[in-house]
Amino acid sequence: MKKYYALAAVIILILFAAIYSRNSKTADIAGNENVVLFYSKECPHCQIVEEYIEKNKIAEKVNFTRAEVFYNKNNRKLFIEKYKACGLADEKEMGVPMLWAEGKCFIGQDKAIEYFQSKAK
Repeated sequence: MKKYYALAAVIILILFAAIYSRNSKTADIAGNENVVLFYSKECPHCQIVEEYIEKNKIAEKVNFTRAEVFYNKNNRKLFIEKYKACGLADEKEMGVPMLWAEGKCFIGQDKAIEYFQSKAK
């Protein structure tokens, strides 16, 4: 009987690990997109920007790409490249949300939302 409980526990752990790893994967972006919103799933400021995007249907009005940087190494590398292109070389001060648009960095929730507001009209 104990073997069955141990086997059931192992199966549950394997299923949990498979579901978690599947949900935490994020898509790579190509890097040549004109407007990219760099974010992290756990970032509360990023969630505010995402709520604004959803509430105001920004995705229907502005062509942009989302790039998750905490779990996705390729997106994080591109994020660092864009940050440096804006003259912000100190990686310790990098944060999200950061919007890359028109060759510029719009850092923080307010700047990202202001950009979307100006382009959604």
